[in-house]
Amino acid sequence: MILSIAHRGASGYEPENTGLAIRKAIELSSDIIELDVHLSKDKKLIVCHDNKLWNRYAYVDVSRSEIEELERVRLPKSQKILTLQEVLNIVRRRACINIEIKGKDVPTYLNKIIKYYVQKKRWSYKNFIVSCFNKEELAKVKNLNPKIRVGLIYKRVPKNINKDIEFFSPYSVHVHFASISKNLVRKMHEKGVKVFVWTVNSRKLIDKLRSYKVDGIFSDYPDRI
Repeated sequence: MILSIAHRGASGYEPENTGLAIRKAIELSSDIIELDVHLSKDKKLIVCHDNKLWNRYAYVDVSRSEIEELERVRLPKSQKILTLQEVLNIVRRRACINIEIKGKDVPTYLNKIIKYYVQKKRWSYKNFIVSCFNKEELAKVKNLNPKIRVGLIYKRVPKNINKDIEFFSPYSVHVHFASISKNLVRKMHEKGVKVFVWTVNSRKLIDKLRSYKVDGIFSDYPDRI
């Protein structure tokens, strides 16, 4: 079975990383919901892809703004910015969460939230995957809490990928669809690593990836998987 991974929620149907997109992903029975987090000035984990958000007449810099100001930002369809905790409270373990780290200094605060939800809210570490392009930030996650499953993201697969696998012992690698190959999938499976492919909306390409035996596909339309 290929896991359906809702890219920034079901962002093909609703504004990305919003409550509407998260709820739509759950409605479509997505296995995993992928979202992005930045750290605000007052150390809140904010769910959004870009650090700068357009708010009516000007851009708002997430990392230089406090939650009170960010809550006044209105996204498409009158949606408000969510914190990571708000998203987790919407999901309520009905899907796994793939949290992609954006920016610096996120791991410390992210570890605290994941640990809290595991210890106090009946979540499991198996409900979370933390991914990042920046290997230094991902290493911080591993050092803070080895129980957290991590995913390595690649736009282009490096020749030294085996060194990354040995160092991180990742749960998964997240590979751009243009860089995927049957050989890579086979090699990762031999090492016990799952292969997720991003971001695929074409039914034809989805069928092709199915023949490659990938483990999961990120899509704006998770019901197509």
